[in-house]
Amino acid sequence: MNQNISNHPEHEALISEPALASEQNASKPFLEHLEELRWVLIKSAIAVAVFTMICFVFSDRVVDFFKGPLLAMGELSSSADSLSKGVLRSLHPADFLVTSLKLSIVVGLVFSSPFVLYFFWSFISPGLTVGERRSTMPIFVSGLFFFLLGVWFCYRVVLRMCLYFLWKYSTDRGIVPEWTFDNYISFVTMMMAAFGLTFEMPVVFGFLAKFKLITYRTLGAKRRYAYFILAAVAAFITPPDLASMIFLSIPMIGLYELSILIVRMIGREKKTLM
Repeated sequence: MNQNISNHPEHEALISEPALASEQNASKPFLEHLEELRWVLIKSAIAVAVFTMICFVFSDRVVDFFKGPLLAMGELSSSADSLSKGVLRSLHPADFLVTSLKLSIVVGLVFSSPFVLYFFWSFISPGLTVGERRSTMPIFVSGLFFFLLGVWFCYRVVLRMCLYFLWKYSTDRGIVPEWTFDNYISFVTMMMAAFGLTFEMPVVFGFLAKFKLITYRTLGAKRRYAYFILAAVAAFITPPDLASMIFLSIPMIGLYELSILIVRMIGREKKTLM
């Protein structure tokens, strides 16, 4: 009887459905894959363009948002508040327009990233097995979450302290800060991008631990060398000043320690499954 059930056509179809889907996807002509990829790129470009245009229409609000850490300097010192409201300057007639457009593109990329990731996921997922899909989806979600968490942490905590330190360091030595709008926006976006990428560290180490490429013992034993490398990376990806490097190095060390805990948890989970 068991033999009859296993040979039943409907039972065989249920068993082989994921395999057939993968085989059908693999058997597609190469040009058909290129056509699908072309449409993915087109839809991604449209999503980025739409969100960029929306951000440019509301560029005044976008600029006000990015000026938030500068205006928040007043919370750290009453003397900084009077200067922070008018500290930005423009040295070229088109500076504000061009920088606002660049800023709209950056913000448009951030807002459109979930759609772009979905488009690429819909292109990649048919070629993956069910197990690969289950293990890959959390990586995408956690990667996006930690990136946005890093951007938020930089905006709400780090930038106001960093800007205040740089402003006070100059004024205490008799130098009047005359920050331009272009330089300020470049500084802020670079810092936010650096923190967003840095906060991906637990995701990267967790991914490597899944494939048994690293262990928590290895990360713990190399802790001193890792701290030195993290400080060098912080100095490289942040603007050229000591304050930015320090403000990024401290969270990076904390994220490294968090990564060790995550890798250790993944290692224990694998042992229990075995």
